[in-house]
Amino acid sequence: MLVAFEGDNIKHQIKKVSAIYKKMGGFHLGTGPGKAFEHGKYDFPYLRDFVMDRGMSADVSETATTWKNLLPMYYHARESIQTAIAQTGSKPWCGCHVSHTYKTGASLYFTFAFKQSDNPLNQYLHVKKAAEDAFIQSGGTLSHHHAVGCEHIPWLSDDISMAGVKAIQGIKASLDPKNIMNPGKMIPGDLPLADWGWTI
Repeated sequence: MLVAFEGDNIKHQIKKVSAIYKKMGGFHLGTGPGKAFEHGKYDFPYLRDFVMDRGMSADVSETATTWKNLLPMYYHARESIQTAIAQTGSKPWCGCHVSHTYKTGASLYFTFAFKQSDNPLNQYLHVKKAAEDAFIQSGGTLSHHHAVGCEHIPWLSDDISMAGVKAIQGIKASLDPKNIMNPGKMIPGDLPLADWGWTI
């Protein structure tokens, strides 16, 4: 766990947090991990391109839920992602970390990778669909800090309800009556999964 402190009372905060770690059997690793993360954090997005050049697919999917639901969602989503990868004939790898915490809950950030099949796009969509299905089934949000875009359209009505979708439609119709701004990117069509690329 990487923890950063700011403000005027840092020593007091560190002391209180260190007591919690000690109580839970944790121990301090010093400032090295934090400094290493700060130095290399912007390299992570490029790792996806690096492994794709070597016959691998890798991506992330993130969600958020309440503290009470965090562990059940973690287990369900991780199993769903691993099962979906295995169904494509590849050995699954899936990791997860908590990226943001709040008084009411936290976000889960899943990273997954697998060896590409002969049809890597369908393979990827199969795995991505399993992740998004698991988030909705487990009562989580469709996304967290990555926001909701065209990759999430098939699940939008499940996430914000049909009333929410209609509200977006109303706003867009008022501001963009000719639908020239990002057509098909914000509102689900009649066949959202097919529009998304799902063919299986």
